[in-house]
Amino acid sequence: MNKVPVPGFRTGALWKKILASVFYVGVILTVIILILLKDNKISGKDNLVISLQGVLFLLFLVIIPYLFIFDIMGVRARTPLLRSSKPLRIIIGSVIAVILLVVGLGITTMFIDKLHSQEYLAEQKEIRIKKERIAALEKEKQAEAEKVRRQREVEAKQATDREIEKNAKETTAAEALKRKQDEQQKLLAIEKQKEEEKAKKEEEAEALAAKTNLEEETAAEEMKRAEQKLLEEQNKKIEEEQRIKKAKEKVLAESAENYKEGLEIYNLGGSVESIDYFKKVIPEDPNYINALGYIKAAERDEYSSGLEPYDYLVLKKNADKYKGIRTYFQGKITSIQEFKNKTFLILSTKQEEFGNWTNDVAVTYDGSMDAVEGDVITVTGEIEGKYSSNVQAILITLGINKINFNYTQGTNTELMPYFHAKYYNVNN
Repeated sequence: MNKVPVPGFRTGALWKKILASVFYVGVILTVIILILLKDNKISGKDNLVISLQGVLFLLFLVIIPYLFIFDIMGVRARTPLLRSSKPLRIIIGSVIAVILLVVGLGITTMFIDKLHSQEYLAEQKEIRIKKERIAALEKEKQAEAEKVRRQREVEAKQATDREIEKNAKETTAAEALKRKQDEQQKLLAIEKQKEEEKAKKEEEAEALAAKTNLEEETAAEEMKRAEQKLLEEQNKKIEEEQRIKKAKEKVLAESAENYKEGLEIYNLGGSVESIDYFKKVIPEDPNYINALGYIKAAERDEYSSGLEPYDYLVLKKNADKYKGIRTYFQGKITSIQEFKNKTFLILSTKQEEFGNWTNDVAVTYDGSMDAVEGDVITVTGEIEGKYSSNVQAILITLGINKINFNYTQGTNTELMPYFHAKYYNVNN
């Protein structure tokens, strides 16, 4: 048996056939009702327009979506975007289809609504106006009812207040009457009561005076203890300040003694032995800066102790052979430059008979030198080899890509020794 290509009957499942049959019968009955249902109070033309509007609603909101959802007669396959296999395009197509259905329904409804007779349109307008008036009246009634309710609440509160006031007055009057009736009976007891009250007041006054005196004595005692405690704390603070002061004076005295002993040892030629004494000088000591200078000088003396100069011609022949050897050079600064707190200079180490300088050495120093071009200085450090063998290492150390410098006539920069100075001293 061939399957019917109608949604609900395509799979042959019974429950789907039942649901589909109910849906189709419902649609058909709705169309028939929309066509046959008439309002005798309006003209046949207006009834026809109303029926047509109902059919349009059914068409746009039920039938057309039904065709696309169940792909009747392959309508989706002939529609752009909806026939795509990509989910995003299908979603975009579906959104566009819904917008078109809503816009189409609105436009067709607007045009069909204009087909009504002028009497019908006027009647509908009058009905809307009446509804608006009824809504306004209902709102006014609600406001009036709210006003009445609030007024009643105010009146009820006022009545309650009057009742309370009345009861209070009646109570006051009854009490006054009772006092008047009892007045005769209490005349004899008045004097006795006054005497008792007087005695009681005197006792209370005495008790109050005793309590006041006790409180004053207690407060005075507490104040005395507080003053005593404050005085003790102040004394402790003063003692602590004096102790700290004495400790500081002791430390400063020891620091001054260490500086004095270190200076005596340094002046006697024991620069190395003086370092331990200078290192014990504290920053608060007025001689602290001087001590740092002596430490640096002593370390330089210790570093330079026993060093001998090397013959320039021997170094020029093969400076790489003497790499790592500690020595010193003395000469005139021919060229000097600083790069990020590092110094590079050309030191001419030999003075000719006519005052010219030769025998250049390339020197680097970790820090800034208090010297300028033309100064005569002594540098102490280690031989690093030939300048040409260490150009890249020098550039990396200085943090630059290229360096230009002046040198004396006759200097061969390829063979020029390279020297890294640890200490320097300006001679002139």
